[in-house]
Amino acid sequence: MQYGYMGNYLRIDLTEKKILYQSFSDQTLRRYIGGTGLGTKILYDETGIETDPLGPDNILTINTGPLVGTKAPNCGRYHVVTKSPLTGKYAEANSGGRFGPALKKSGYDGLIITGKSDKPIYISIDNGKVELLDAGFLWGRDTYEVGDLLKEKHGKTSVCCCIGPAGEKLSRIAAIMNDGRDGRSASRCGVGAVMGSKNLKAIVVKGNKEAPLYKKDEFNTFCKEWSKKINDGLGKDLLGIY
Repeated sequence: MQYGYMGNYLRIDLTEKKILYQSFSDQTLRRYIGGTGLGTKILYDETGIETDPLGPDNILTINTGPLVGTKAPNCGRYHVVTKSPLTGKYAEANSGGRFGPALKKSGYDGLIITGKSDKPIYISIDNGKVELLDAGFLWGRDTYEVGDLLKEKHGKTSVCCCIGPAGEKLSRIAAIMNDGRDGRSASRCGVGAVMGSKNLKAIVVKGNKEAPLYKKDEFNTFCKEWSKKINDGLGKDLLGIY
């Protein structure tokens, strides 16, 4: 797979320890714009009313939108879409910070995670290289400790999202935390419990790939102009929001 086309996903089967690469058609990407849109389509296509939110058949998707990893202001979030253990229905949670842009710069727009590992595991993505690694040394630790340990192991530029003891114990209100001691979180619907049900402790990413842009110079000029307007407090007036 060659990086540079929007819609590059990793499909990771934790049961079989298989890593596949998946892309989506231009038509699909235009119809389901953004992390939530595409994640919702994947969830709809691959789960049903019978799917146990805490069972191996539930899928966990981590999604970025088309502007994540660019200079567009206020576009740095990642979105988690899955089936909620809290409600038994659709779940979406999102978080800001550095994890979303770091995932994009590692080479992928998103992850589709299926199955359940037979032991605690974490996913490492380093400039496109993907590994499933033992997380025994992380299990039982809180999210601050996990962030510190993974940064020590994978380098200062790495960023992770992870769960703490609540997610491991399948608390139906557990969050997925990211950015270490900055304390960012995707908090709604018990998405951390879904991660815990798969014995997935963390996802650590790093990379220096650039998000593909059409008319890059014009786009960056536009982003610079709008960043200034937002900083000057003019954005809401120009958009007609009062």
